Amino acid sequence: MTTEWSDDNVELNKMHVSNSSQMANNTAKEHWALNQQRLNNIWQQEEEEQRQQLLHEEEAAQLEEREKTRTTAYAIRKLKVGHFCDLHYFTNKGLDDAKAAVLVVEPDTLVLLPEANSIHAWVPAAAVKDPKALAIIKDENLTWEEFNEAALHMITMMKTQDWPDNQVLMHIQFCELSYSTKHNNVADGISQ
Repeated sequence: MTTEWSDDNVELNKMHVSNSSQMANNTAKEHWALNQQRLNNIWQQEEEEQRQQLLHEEEAAQLEEREKTRTTAYAIRKLKVGHFCDLHYFTNKGLDDAKAAVLVVEPDTLVLLPEANSIHAWVPAAAVKDPKALAIIKDENLTWEEFNEAALHMITMMKTQDWPDNQVLMHIQFCELSYSTKHNNVADGISQ
């Protein structure tokens, strides 16, 4: 028995194939869109994780900087009132040692200490040196590398503490002279 295809049957078949193709195409589009959405979600999640990691690292760096600032309070206080302060406190090692040597009960604790002109003042406990602190390296025993570290940090602190420009300049000139003398002596074969 032969079935004859009428024009109507052919048209229906074409419409059925066309609808099937459209449905398959729409399904493929939906799958593609879902995959793109998943990839976008993964990308956003990774981006958020990276942002959180950077934020965490930045907070850690700020905390470390605040800790260093707090631990150098003793040296800053000495500079602020114009008292002698060992260069050791301004070396990288000195900053680390100062962190370990600071006597701190509570971050906001104040202690009464004599200041310039025999006036007493309340100062943060972080600015008070622990009497049991580790011994510091005397200025004359610093290496040239430590001297250079200290010179740069000290100049920065002098400017921060509003020292007169002529005194800051005098310190800079002293450091330059010391550095050039050291290099001239080495060049001349004179041992240090």
